[in-house]
This record gives sequence, C-alpha cells and structure tokens, in this order.
Amino acid sequence: MEAILLILFFVAATSIADVLGAGLVVLRQWSQAASRALIAFAVGVMASLALLHLLPEALELGEETGFAVKQLLVLVALGLFAAFVFERVVAWYHCHGESCPIHKAVPARRTTLFAGATFEEFIDGATIALATLAGGFPLGALTSIAVFAHEIPETAAKTVAFITFGASRKKAVILVMLTTLGAFSGALLTGIGLSFVKEYQAPLLAFAAGAFLYIATSDLIPELHGFVLRKWFFLELALVLLGAVLIWFVGEAFPEPTHL
Repeated sequence: MEAILLILFFVAATSIADVLGAGLVVLRQWSQAASRALIAFAVGVMASLALLHLLPEALELGEETGFAVKQLLVLVALGLFAAFVFERVVAWYHCHGESCPIHKAVPARRTTLFAGATFEEFIDGATIALATLAGGFPLGALTSIAVFAHEIPETAAKTVAFITFGASRKKAVILVMLTTLGAFSGALLTGIGLSFVKEYQAPLLAFAAGAFLYIATSDLIPELHGFVLRKWFFLELALVLLGAVLIWFVGEAFPEPTHL
C-alpha cells in the first residue's frame, strides 16, 4: 500500500506539468523559444535516465532474476521499435510547434489526438510505477523528473493542437486534463500487477529504457534540428547537458535503491 501511495504521489506531481503546459498556451505565454528550451532540457534528462539508471537497474535486477544481458538488450531494441510503432499508429499527432506539416487541422482529429494522448499518459504512469517498484524512491523520483520535463512541451503542443482542431481554449484544457486520468490508471494497474510478479521488472525496465531513448533521440532531437538558429545553439547545448547532469547528480545524491 505504501508503494502504491508513493507511485500516485509521483504521478500527481508529474500532472503539474500538464497544468503548466496547457496554462502557458491558454494565457498566451507559450513561444517557440520556450518550447525549444524545454525540449533541449528534456533530451538530456530522458537520455541520461535511460542510460544511467533504467538500463543499469534492469541489468542488476536481471542478474538476480536470471535474465541474460543479451536478452535485456534485445528488449531495449524492442522498446525502441515499439515506441516508433506507437508514434506512427496511435499517437498520430506528435509535433511540438504551433503547426504541424504532417497533420491537417480538422476537427475529426480531436478524437484521435485525445485517444493517443490518453494512452501515452497511461504509459508514463506505468513507467513511473515500474521504476518506483524496481528502484524505490530514487528511481521513481528520477523517472518522474524525466516525465515532467517532457510533459510541459508535449502538453503545450497538444493544447495548441486541440485548439487548432476546433476546440475552444477552455475545452482544450479540459481535454488535456482528462488525458491525465490515463497516467493514474497506468500507475495503479502496473503497481498492483507488478506487486505480484516482481520477476518481470527487469525486462520491463529494459523495454522502458528503449522507449525513453527513442523519445529523446527520434522524437525530441529532430524537433531541435528542424529549425536551426546559430544564436540558440549554445543555449540548447547547455540545456541538454544541464538535463543530463541533473539526472546524474540527483541519482548520485540518493542512497542505493531499495526494491519495494
């Protein structure tokens, strides 16, 4: 029960990012500069989390539960592939700017966007639950930081998309807030389920590491390459490094993880 409460706390904390992202758009405080800055920071955070924490924890747990390193690395690759398929088939709208060259702004896309966003929130909640159960408070907190960093620009983009697809600003915010229920559902189902089958934590962590690497390298980084300004380069580079160093520093500050 204590573990479930901690997981729900982490999910509630990351939901603040959804409020911030939607609020900045509605209050007309969102800008391309803010989007690029947060995306750059999220790149460092998510890549660092995957390589320095999720994957090492998966390898450590795998050694304890009989999973070979090669098996876990295959699952990392499957996580990358699954994230690619999810983005292409389910989450249809994944642009971070105020317009998307791929998706036409038609009202019918609101349902697709809502379904994809809700499922994506479900995955975020499930990943936070998995990380918390596998690595205790330290890994759960680090994963929550990564989700939080990614969710602000992600939610801002979805809010803009809902408005572009014909929703009022008020309705767009309501839709975004409703998608967060997916995160709580994913967290609860994963938290309860993995409490009984702890031996699957290692492969699922490896899978999650692959998905986070995909988000950092194939979703977020191309957004930075899509529009280049020389004056932003060093700032964006500094923010990527800041995100990576933050995850490393916070991870070092915590004691050795304890499995819940």
